Amino acid sequence: MKKQEVFVYLGLGVAAIWLYSKFKGGLNAVVDTVTQPIANAYVSATSGPAPVPQGSVIFPDGSYIAVASIQPTWYGNSLVFTYNAQNWQLQSHDANGNYPAVPYIAA
Repeated sequence: MKKQEVFVYLGLGVAAIWLYSKFKGGLNAVVDTVTQPIANAYVSATSGPAPVPQGSVIFPDGSYIAVASIQPTWYGNSLVFTYNAQNWQLQSHDANGNYPAVPYIAA
């Protein structure tokens, strides 16, 4: 092998390494774009439906609604939801899976 060929191959190797380092982020994006829908399809095909929460939310006046009918949001350490234009905070559930609700007053 001639000295000139060594420099050509060395230059090609350096160029290949530079191109790889330059475009590896783009390569990851392409791989993610291709594999994400496949992974989502696999998960949805192999997993069951989301569990529906059981039990009831019990209000101070004794009325109640199904837990599945609310959409609570975390505010700090409190699960808060809105019902009848009032904010409520869920308390820990009892032995029957019912959650007492108390009026939520932001701190």
